[in-house]
Amino acid sequence: MQAAPTGVKKIVKRQNSRKIEPYLTFLDITGLESKGADMETKTEQVRAENLSLKQQFDELYRVLYAQGIIKKEA
Repeated sequence: MQAAPTGVKKIVKRQNSRKIEPYLTFLDITGLESKGADMETKTEQVRAENLSLKQQFDELYRVLYAQGIIKKEA
């Protein structure tokens, strides 16, 4: 079995480097800040949705309790 020619090795190495480079370097500060802002916005949206769902659950529980469908836990 022959080893790959040096030129092919360099090409493969360069391709692999390009694939992993975004995970290793932070050269694009603007892009990084943008991603951070997006994640922060999504986190706030999830928190708001979670709060809304909790409030809906609490209201549903109160209604079901008031109607006698469920009983208060001991």
